[in-house]
Amino acid sequence: SGMGRVYLPGQILAEFGLTRQDLLEGRPGPHFKALVQHMASRARHYYEQAEPLPGHIDPCSRAALLAMRGIYRRLLDIDKGIKTGGMPGQTAYELLIADLTR
Repeated sequence: SGMGRVYLPGQILAEFGLTRQDLLEGRPGPHFKALVQHMASRARHYYEQAEPLPGHIDPCSRAALLAMRGIYRRLLDIDKGIKTGGMPGQTAYELLIADLTR
């Protein structure tokens, strides 16, 4: 949101009591955590549906697909407590919230 952009549909924001302006102004509100968890769950669902995809990709391109899938899947684990380079014990999710609420 630092560049004036929010890549979430207004309908989904509204479901969690948020507006685009809330995010742009750094006011994520009390339902922001639930929104992040919802979006992560939704993405995990799509990754699960795409499990068979590598078998249909040309072997020359498969390694790149698997690498990117692994990277982005790990990013989804922010709400599961992956440790980061922040404060001891701080999760990537907590760092995201801290960044958005500055």
